[in-house]
Amino acid sequence: MDESYAQYEEWKGWGEDQFMVVSEYERAYYDAEFTGIPVDKENVLEIGFGSGSLLAWLRDKNANLYGTEISVQNQNFARKHGVRILHANLSEVDALAGQFGVIAVFDVFEHLTHQEIVQVLDKAAMLLRPGGYLIARFPNGGSPFGRFIQHGDMTHVTTLTKTKLTQLMIGKPFDIQRAGDSAIPMHGSFTTRIAKYGRSILRRVFERGISTLYGFDDMSFYHNMTVVLRRTNDRISAVAG
Repeated sequence: MDESYAQYEEWKGWGEDQFMVVSEYERAYYDAEFTGIPVDKENVLEIGFGSGSLLAWLRDKNANLYGTEISVQNQNFARKHGVRILHANLSEVDALAGQFGVIAVFDVFEHLTHQEIVQVLDKAAMLLRPGGYLIARFPNGGSPFGRFIQHGDMTHVTTLTKTKLTQLMIGKPFDIQRAGDSAIPMHGSFTTRIAKYGRSILRRVFERGISTLYGFDDMSFYHNMTVVLRRTNDRISAVAG
């Protein structure tokens, strides 16, 4: 493991008591973010599952759980919950080609180089069946608030935007289904939901004003971006190692 990840589990506050625990807010968020993506009884792979909150949500949705994670501690925690662990760099997975309906990559791409991101996309294309989904979340590099998150962790190495993602997708057997702001769950009390809705409207008005003033196309200041890709029927000639 890279030296920058020394004591990473301690810094993140990861422990067995909190592993694969999903809060009510997280549950509402995943419900919103996975709208239109079927996970019931699907083979679902989460790349870099961290504390396992998404795995917990997927378990409750009757998904068959697979995961990768560089933290050996969290790998061991996940095995206790019945998660099938794959190698962190997705080596030796050819036997699982076309076996997955969904691959989730949340808060991972920013930890990788551009070449590593391409390798993950190639492996995902091999593992997904035609029609399967890849859903990824990362800090929005086009937003000053996204960059606050991007530079808040010394293990973050790549800043991504919608246009960079479009470049990375050239020649890949995926259709981009969605690329934009991560979901904002309308969770909490009535007052809280109204406040969230009001903030969303004010943010969009501000974004459109800045876009018009500077001539930008559909600028977003939201801190996180989510992309949903769907595997096409195109054949893959080669997969990066």
